[in-house]
Amino acid sequence: ALAAFSSPPAEIKPYEPVVMSSLRVEHLSGHPVFDATGRAIGALADVETDTWGRTRFIHVELTDGRIARLSAFRGLLNEPARRVDLEVPLYVVEQSARA
Repeated sequence: ALAAFSSPPAEIKPYEPVVMSSLRVEHLSGHPVFDATGRAIGALADVETDTWGRTRFIHVELTDGRIARLSAFRGLLNEPARRVDLEVPLYVVEQSARA
């Protein structure tokens, strides 16, 4: 009898959110944004990019209408869920908000 040898199947990693800094992203306006506690705090208004098109800042329209400008490394893009999760609590976001 012949024995069949094969390598074990490659482990497939589940999708993980990606840090937004340096990503080249488009068409994300309106994605809901959540703070570090998982609370919905607003929606993505737009992103600021450098001259090469890489994301540097994200602008979040808070539920009260103000716009917060945050460094892109603070945001995790979860494209399958169509949402952005921030690594900071709401009070930090509010400190960067303007009317």
